[in-house]
Amino acid sequence: MTLFWPDPTAETFVMLVLIVIVQTAAIGVGIPISRRSGIEERKRDALIARLEEALHENAGLQAQLVAQARESGIQDERERLARDIHDTLAQGFAGIITQLQAAQRPASAPDERTDHVIQALRLARTGLTEARRSVQALAPQELGSAHLPEAIRTLTERWAENERIAAHVEVTGTREPLSPAIDVALFRVAQESLTNVAKHADASRVGVTLSYTGREVLLDVRDDGRGYAEPVGAGFGLISMRQRIRSIGGHMDVQGAPGEGTSVSVRVPAFPGRSMEEDR
Repeated sequence: MTLFWPDPTAETFVMLVLIVIVQTAAIGVGIPISRRSGIEERKRDALIARLEEALHENAGLQAQLVAQARESGIQDERERLARDIHDTLAQGFAGIITQLQAAQRPASAPDERTDHVIQALRLARTGLTEARRSVQALAPQELGSAHLPEAIRTLTERWAENERIAAHVEVTGTREPLSPAIDVALFRVAQESLTNVAKHADASRVGVTLSYTGREVLLDVRDDGRGYAEPVGAGFGLISMRQRIRSIGGHMDVQGAPGEGTSVSVRVPAFPGRSMEEDR
């Protein structure tokens, strides 16, 4: 002891003892802390490894989802093209054939034959325009320069003139701009419903009602034709309409009875949107 402290006193001895006690306590406390730190570090390493594994799995799942989305997109595009071909080209060709057949009737007067040929040419031009719009996935021609109520009114009046069937259009509620998808779907349903009336109903009157209720938009197309004896739903036109309405979260119902006409009723949510002019 004299080598370090030439004159050791009681105070220095006590200080030395305290230093030894403190160091011993620090070492005693440090060992468990060090062990605990090692355990926590191993846990952290294991957690990082699991996270890396989960990220790897998520990358694989993401790749699968991308592939599924791509396949679903291709299928949706095929269905869209099929619907558009049916709604535009097929209907246009049917109208052209009807007009040309009327022009070929021997009893037709020259002026009537000329009118039928003019109507056929107009339908052909409209079909060509719609085919181009379908390829570009744009809205129907009538919606390009008008809102949905005016577009449906123009469609119905033109249809009534061509088919020589009385038709009335009524719009109720406060008109609000809807999303373009809803506008197109409702317009196509009205178009297909009128086409079905001309083909199958043998009706004398047709009523088209477009109702804005705030949270929903309703479309009804009713005729006083022959109706039907069996439930309707197997034709491609009706399938196409139902798919369109389902794609925007809506519901379509077709009702009728022999001799009591047919009604097509559509109910869709009124998702707000911008006008076609704003979208362009």
